[in-house]
Amino acid sequence: MIPCARSPRASWVYDFDEPLNTTVISPDQAAGLQRQAETARLGDAITELASRIQAATYQLLVLIHQFDEREGWGEGFNSCAHWLNWRTGLAMGAAREKVRGRPRLAGYFPHGLSRGIVDP
Repeated sequence: MIPCARSPRASWVYDFDEPLNTTVISPDQAAGLQRQAETARLGDAITELASRIQAATYQLLVLIHQFDEREGWGEGFNSCAHWLNWRTGLAMGAAREKVRGRPRLAGYFPHGLSRGIVDP
């Protein structure tokens, strides 16, 4: 750009010897860029939802641990896993895993996971 000496209103005019600094993209390229941006947003949404699911799973395991310690399942059920199967519809294998996971949970999560830290 060079100063315009001819017009008092315009302070700059374009110097046609300078290359343009604009990029023209085709509609296909624009659609591709839009798809990439949408895909990145989907990835962010998946990550956010996964973190919420992990936090909810932690809360569920804490509640199961407390319920099992109090033997809340004791009236009419053989185990906490049987109660979970009946009450929540979890398959027996999944219910057993949730109950089995509680000793590990009690071992190192009360301090760490509440602060976002999991000890190996």
